[in-house]
Amino acid sequence: MSVSTAGHIAVCGYAISPDALGTPGTADPSWNGGGDAFIGSFTWSGSRLWGTYLGGNEGTHDDARGIAFIGTTGLACHWFN
Repeated sequence: MSVSTAGHIAVCGYAISPDALGTPGTADPSWNGGGDAFIGSFTWSGSRLWGTYLGGNEGTHDDARGIAFIGTTGLACHWFN
């Protein structure tokens, strides 16, 4: 988890179900099955700003569990497997 200078909360993790974490217009808004990494940004009140899955139809995860905001608009995550 990371907090931006604008006060948005970013999270990354591992999803094993298609529970609507993705939002339209992101890199991969749909769960791909088998387990996917995900990245999302939320307001302090918990409203989702955006979310995307990362990965294919087999398990994909962030070994380093790393995430960081870069400036006010950028977001970086460590390498995903």
